[in-house]
Amino acid sequence: MMNQHNDDQRLKQLVANWINGTNTFEDVQYLEEGVKSKLRRASNSILRKFYSIVLQTKAHTLSDDGNDEKMKRDILSSLYRTYIMMTYEVGRSKDKKNDYKGDPGLKWLSKIMEYSIDELEEVNKKSTDVETLNQSFRNFAKIMEAIVAFHKLHGKN
Repeated sequence: MMNQHNDDQRLKQLVANWINGTNTFEDVQYLEEGVKSKLRRASNSILRKFYSIVLQTKAHTLSDDGNDEKMKRDILSSLYRTYIMMTYEVGRSKDKKNDYKGDPGLKWLSKIMEYSIDELEEVNKKSTDVETLNQSFRNFAKIMEAIVAFHKLHGKN
């Protein structure tokens, strides 16, 4: 149980570092190892589906219409939507080896989303500047990009 707690804390710290732009090569290696060990069986299409939502939101953040509050809501709503879709995929996945619902790799990815939402909500509370939230979101997008890239390298398909 203690090891699970340490893993969760390390993952939470990785997300915070990445979103705040202070990630290290050690964080990159930890993320790669997580993808290698936990997401090996996940399909590319599921990961691309989540990543496409992130990319759509990222593109939206680059087109500033001057409405900062709407932009903040859109960013956070996109994250909530992605998290809900991940939760659905976890629920419909089945780990045949252990015969229980919920692919552990997708659960791990879902934790990354949960921690990212927490971190981005914290950024939103601390800063009235929409550009700070935009930059933090773009940093989050880099996490998803890295996950897709590492999965392409180490995954099943």
